[in-house]
Amino acid sequence: MKKSQTIAERLSRTLTNVLAFLILLILFVCFLQASWIMNDQAEERIQSALADTNGKIEKSLTEMKVATEDFAWTIEKAYSQLKNSPDRFYDFTESFMETHPDLYSVAVAFEPNVFPSKGKWFAPFTFKHSADSLSTVQIGNEDYEYHYYGWYQIPALKDEAVWIDPYVGLEKRYIASYSVPIHKENGELLGVVVSDVDISNLTNQIDSLSVLPNADNFLISRDARFIVTTDPAYEKHTLYTVISQVPDSLEFVNAARAMQRGESGMLRYKSSRQRNRLYYAPMATTGWATATRCNERELFSANEKFFNLLALLALLAVLLAGFICKQIIKHFTKPLNAFADASKEIAKGNFNVELPDSKYDDEIHQLHDSTDYMQKSLVDYMNEIKSVTANKERVESELRIAHDIQMGMVPKIFPPFPNRSDIDLYATLIPAKEVGGDLYDFFISGDKLYFIIGDVSGKGVPASLVMAVARSMFRTLAGTQDDPSTILTQMNDSMSEGNASDMFVTAFAGVLHLDTGVMEYCNGGHNAPMIVGPKRGEAVYLDVVPNLPVCTIGGFTYEKQAITLKPGTTIFMYTDGLTEAENEDKELYGEERLEALMKHEGLLTPHEMVDDVLNSVQAHVRDAEQSDDLTILAIKYI
Repeated sequence: MKKSQTIAERLSRTLTNVLAFLILLILFVCFLQASWIMNDQAEERIQSALADTNGKIEKSLTEMKVATEDFAWTIEKAYSQLKNSPDRFYDFTESFMETHPDLYSVAVAFEPNVFPSKGKWFAPFTFKHSADSLSTVQIGNEDYEYHYYGWYQIPALKDEAVWIDPYVGLEKRYIASYSVPIHKENGELLGVVVSDVDISNLTNQIDSLSVLPNADNFLISRDARFIVTTDPAYEKHTLYTVISQVPDSLEFVNAARAMQRGESGMLRYKSSRQRNRLYYAPMATTGWATATRCNERELFSANEKFFNLLALLALLAVLLAGFICKQIIKHFTKPLNAFADASKEIAKGNFNVELPDSKYDDEIHQLHDSTDYMQKSLVDYMNEIKSVTANKERVESELRIAHDIQMGMVPKIFPPFPNRSDIDLYATLIPAKEVGGDLYDFFISGDKLYFIIGDVSGKGVPASLVMAVARSMFRTLAGTQDDPSTILTQMNDSMSEGNASDMFVTAFAGVLHLDTGVMEYCNGGHNAPMIVGPKRGEAVYLDVVPNLPVCTIGGFTYEKQAITLKPGTTIFMYTDGLTEAENEDKELYGEERLEALMKHEGLLTPHEMVDDVLNSVQAHVRDAEQSDDLTILAIKYI
């Protein structure tokens, strides 16, 4: 009897002898855990510092925003009273600056000729002339067309308050602005109120961002310009001009775009043989971002020696344990190698290959039994596959034959009446499966063209059988009847008897008198055809009485209609597989799209018209699978 012992037991007993070496692996895990903890703490500390700085800056900017919006409201209310005293607005700007000493300047810029006495430009502007004094001027003139500057244009066009990224203002100060459009009582644009903050006021707050002694701090605008920087090399530059000088800059580009999108994050990169980190965080108020760049070695310098020791110990543990495990596993996996060779033979089709066995009642022995069972199952499965494949090929062959038979039942030689100059027509039938339920037919008897188009409910073989019956009955009845309503009535009465499958046929049948152009027609629940005139723009849906679909209720009397066609007119008939063709987004082709196309098709032949429609449908559905049979019949009366 075989000794019962699992591979796990043998491996456990053997690996116990090397347990001491696994302590090194634990040290390595400790190294990783400590690295993660320190990294998380560093990120939390730096992001907290960025958030704190952002909070201070946003607090002052929010106060500026609220004050400016209140001031704009005040100006709107004062306008109706000061229409004849525009100079009073100078007092408003001065008063605003006196109550908001943290701002650098404020202006109320009006639309051209709001005040006839002031002409095209009138923009009272108050700014800090010095730390203790204010100056007020009117800034609009031929040399300063303020209506075309971004601080005026952007809020005026958007009709909403906006932050304007930093720029050099009138007094050659580097400023950022908050612009608010103002309106008359009737909603008409009156002008723009803009307040400005000196960027130098933000510099101290960015300089106070204390992460590491040698870290570089930045304030970055929405258009990626450096507003404030502690690195002089970046002044008057954008993130992207700096990035263009860095090798492998794709990650920098992604980080820059993330800043512009208002995201926070961190980027690791190598520069001048040093590993650096760039942390950044957004400002919700303005869309700006603060960022700090620090050296990784400086960031983690206190723990570098400890990490180096752990790394050395972990490396030794991995090397030694790897060598020992390799030898042990090599010994115990010899039978598995033999199984691998046997599996290759099985994959080649040799299902009777001899399998290796084990002297123990273990997993190898169980694998032997399972593989042996698999071999036998594969033999049975392959025999079943051969049988299924043969049956499938037989069914596919029968469906191909059915397809050929069905296609042979409808006219497919075009032009069908080459000797006649008074009629031209073209038709196509594209089943969704090998066979389908759509049908069309036509023939000429004397000076009359008999035609029909129909759509059987459902698809596949059952629909194709009903289609064959309907087409045959039309041919038979049209040979003795001139009235299309009588033809559909008799078809309905005959096909409704014994309709156990409850299938029905939507149909449109007609008789065209070629000598007079009179078309008698009857609709049986089918899509209304289009009448396409010989000139561009002449395309309308034919007025039809819907009636019931054929093969529904016996005894129903179908109503006939008539219309006289002008020479050059085309009757465009189709099944709903055309208008209900879906693209990958489940959007239908639709009757409106068809009507718009038909308005440009009047000068074409039926063949050209059908090709245009099929191309338009294909451009709409693209790679989407055809879901329904599609049939088109176009008849042009000449």
